[in-house]
Amino acid sequence: MESVSAAQDWLNNLKTEGEFFRQGGYVPSALVANIFLDQLGRPEKDFKQRIIVGGSAGKGGVTSLVAQTLLQQGKTVALISSPHLQVITERIRINGKLSSLEDWAEGILKVQSVARELGKNPTFYEANVLGAILIAHKYNVEYLVVEVGMGGDFDATHAISGSRIAAVTFIGSDHREVFKTAENTAYAKGGIFDTPDLVAAFSGEKQYREILQSRSQIPIQWIKGLPSKMNKKIAREICEYILGHSDFVMEKSHSPARWETIPEDIRNKSGIESPVILEGAHSVSRFEYIMPKVKKLSGKKIGILGLKKATDMDVLKKIIPEFDEVIFSSIETDRVSKKLHLAKDLYDHFQFGQYVEDPIEALRVADAMNGKVIVIGSLFLCGMIRDVFYPPEAIQDQQTEYPA
Repeated sequence: MESVSAAQDWLNNLKTEGEFFRQGGYVPSALVANIFLDQLGRPEKDFKQRIIVGGSAGKGGVTSLVAQTLLQQGKTVALISSPHLQVITERIRINGKLSSLEDWAEGILKVQSVARELGKNPTFYEANVLGAILIAHKYNVEYLVVEVGMGGDFDATHAISGSRIAAVTFIGSDHREVFKTAENTAYAKGGIFDTPDLVAAFSGEKQYREILQSRSQIPIQWIKGLPSKMNKKIAREICEYILGHSDFVMEKSHSPARWETIPEDIRNKSGIESPVILEGAHSVSRFEYIMPKVKKLSGKKIGILGLKKATDMDVLKKIIPEFDEVIFSSIETDRVSKKLHLAKDLYDHFQFGQYVEDPIEALRVADAMNGKVIVIGSLFLCGMIRDVFYPPEAIQDQQTEYPA
């Protein structure tokens, strides 16, 4: 495990994207990732196909559905995603299983070696994307399925070369502190279409089609339908293109903190009696998407809410009225350090509910209120509370987010 500690120590000393974006003087681009991939010999070109999915929300759902369907059809698949909720190895799955810590460390230390050769460090996110590509290459998978991080043309995933299928779910109001306007958001996220390697393009966007199409050298296939069905429709179109037929069943995909209901037996083992739902929604567009599900819940609804500091507190106005009780909470850990609004700040802003700084204590308080508990507003908050039900050590040992 010495290599794991070495990889973790190096990675934890790298800067985050947030440090670059919000401290000024930095023009985001995929340049660093391109330099590293060149030095590594472009391992991503050896895959049979690359599927890259971006957008303001839903991209994780689309990539999970695509990866799951291809696996069911007998293909070998690597899935790269971000961020991770509990353990770093969530960021790369090989044929449906989380990477082992040993494989993860091997990939990260190879990136570190290249960083020394180049005299240049990637960011935390870039290093994980690069390491994940190396792990996927090690296992010689056919398909590389990739969830874009925050951007598009400047995201590390855009540096991935070779024939590409790309999709943008839709354009929302996320990350305005970086993009400033919806038009800028659409232009940046549409960057994943801007490559001569593009072989197929899909999107469920309605309002900013012209901007997205301006980034693509081939016609984008516009997917129509209800927002609640859009992820599955986009994923199906991608899979039909890859497989060359539509004779397959696309089963429902389950992802942690995406309207995730904790099973009763797991709750009982953890001493929690109330039903618990984890939902990482943190933007107006995502709140609108899950609102019908919240409304359908019967009985008393208790919300545990947290929010990143980069996000305007008022986005919570969309969801707060749906709860009978609200508990504001916050996270202060080495990983998330100062990224969330403090619980008291949120309480003071809304003058509603109560605040409990510690998320685990907030869960205990909510459980005593005898209702349905919905944790919402932050993936990090969901990850912290998920630790109660699924210990990180078990996730790593069993290489699944749902350990026995």
